[in-house]
Amino acid sequence: MRHPKTSPPPRFADPIFVGRADGRTYYCTAARPIPWLRVEAGLAVQAPLGWPAANVLFLPTDVGVTAGGTAWMFYSADFADTRLVWIDGEGQQVGEVATPLTSGRAIGVADDGTVQFCGSARNRQLRCLAFNPAAGDEPLWELQVGPAGSLATGGAIVGERLYVVTDGGTLYALE
Repeated sequence: MRHPKTSPPPRFADPIFVGRADGRTYYCTAARPIPWLRVEAGLAVQAPLGWPAANVLFLPTDVGVTAGGTAWMFYSADFADTRLVWIDGEGQQVGEVATPLTSGRAIGVADDGTVQFCGSARNRQLRCLAFNPAAGDEPLWELQVGPAGSLATGGAIVGERLYVVTDGGTLYALE
């Protein structure tokens, strides 16, 4: 075992790299998307976006940046409520939502920052919701999907239709 003073500095085990529609790239930590780009000398890191995340203990499950420059971070686990945070291009938090859903998956994000996701309610019912940073903590819509005990494993938005795939292999198309 190494002595603490000679141990290498801690590193993130699962870094998250995301790209934006305009070609910018980000390295994401638990609460800070950090813009970076390749330059002749290697990599250049720009000022990170961030929010006061004193009680965030793990990396976001999903993260992205809209074409308009709004970063969104989606936190969900089997043991904690789902949390969604939006940060504008200046690094200011512009929205935050916490819902009593677990095991959530972000399915899609619109250009205006609306995030559509699904998660398991306390009664084990799969629920899909949409939130927008400008709309506060009320969902734009909410639907119950599939039988109790189902979990979302993925999905996509195509046009005005939300597709959700569950752990049982069922595909739902929602409009």
